Amino acid sequence: MKRLLLGSILTITTACTAFGSFATSVKAVGLIPSQEGEIDVGLDIEGAEYLSNDLFPFIDSIVSEVDQSTESRSRLFVDDFTTTNEYADGVIFDSRDAGTNPEGFWFRPSEYNEETGFSEEQGQLEVGTFTFNFNTIFEELTVSFFDTESNNTTGAIAINGVALENPDWVTKGSNGNTVTQTFQDIESITLKLGVDIEDGKGDGVNFQIAGTPTTATVPEPTTLGGLAIVGLALFRRQLQKRSDA
Repeated sequence: MKRLLLGSILTITTACTAFGSFATSVKAVGLIPSQEGEIDVGLDIEGAEYLSNDLFPFIDSIVSEVDQSTESRSRLFVDDFTTTNEYADGVIFDSRDAGTNPEGFWFRPSEYNEETGFSEEQGQLEVGTFTFNFNTIFEELTVSFFDTESNNTTGAIAINGVALENPDWVTKGSNGNTVTQTFQDIESITLKLGVDIEDGKGDGVNFQIAGTPTTATVPEPTTLGGLAIVGLALFRRQLQKRSDA
């Protein structure tokens, strides 16, 4: 009898343990792939080759919006600042950028004039506005901005499709600074990066995004209760067989 009881308890305990492990399996993930290239943000760039959508499993789309400082949409790349890359329409990223160089892979905006096809500084002026549409809700979403050196030009300007009356601007910092912002319950976010000024110079800003998604379907409490009931039923069946023997 004691052996049967122990087996039953073990069955129920195992079910509970599995449930607990599954419920805590969702962790923060980085949303930028470790592969350089251009991202399709809705621009018709002749000769451009884009990174595969498979590299962005949590992102439905990234849309380039008209930037208020350039009055044009911008291109967007994934870049490792220690390598040299050349892209369509004369965009050239050297292994050492003219400005400050961060480590790792970053989303890299590239100022672009849609009317002329011209890019300032061979595409090295990191200015743009982009909307990220996710295929899940992020419980927390953290955006890290690199080298923000101007006020009221970089930050979140819309969340979940609603424009912010007072954008969440990143404060101006020293050369090579990194500033992070964290948001909750995010399905989409629009980010404004850097600023362009009349002589083609400005404040360029690169960024990274990471977050905790809610993609895993955790069993409902009723399901967990059902597992316990199954365990008890097995115990009773085994007990009945032993009594009949």
